[in-house]
Amino acid sequence: MSYSEGIEIEAKLLAPDWSQLTQLPAALESLGACVSDSDERQFVDHYLDTADLHVMRAGWALRWREFPQRSILTLKGLKPPEGGIAVREEIEEDVEGTLKDGIPVGALGGRVKDMVGGADLQLLFSMQQSRSLRTALFTNGLKLEVSCDQIRWSGNSTQEEEFVAELEVCEGSEEQLRSLLSSLLESLDWTISTQSKFERGLEVAGLAG
Repeated sequence: MSYSEGIEIEAKLLAPDWSQLTQLPAALESLGACVSDSDERQFVDHYLDTADLHVMRAGWALRWREFPQRSILTLKGLKPPEGGIAVREEIEEDVEGTLKDGIPVGALGGRVKDMVGGADLQLLFSMQQSRSLRTALFTNGLKLEVSCDQIRWSGNSTQEEEFVAELEVCEGSEEQLRSLLSSLLESLDWTISTQSKFERGLEVAGLAG
């Protein structure tokens, strides 16, 4: 079982459709990146909170990510992005069992337990993702984890789909990512996403506001 705690530095872009999203590796290569082959992944994200939204009010989103053979529990800070770049705390841990088994009491260093007290957690919404994952390495030392995601949110009798690119810093700085983002937007007719997937999911589920 693995546990990690750190800071996530990430830019998120919205593409009009999947066909255009697949242009991202070539766009990065045109800017000098060496881009790896794709690792294809399928998973479902379940976002949880209490009826009174204890976790969100504490400034976090709680996610149970379910792969076919493993699950990862994550707390992500809800600090809004600035200039297209999000810098957020992220705490995650591999967990055993299924979501129906519930979250282990001591998970994530006991932080969830401290936030919710004795209140029960419930499902806010779920979303399915098809992800093409790559690594992009630049000559200036910037190394990115590059995700091209087809996302489907399911809400109250509604379903929405988006095509999202995430550029997360593995090695390098926020300033390097910001410079790259500026150049990338000149070559792609895309938009910067100002919402996290959690915030978008709340809208689809009718829980925003």
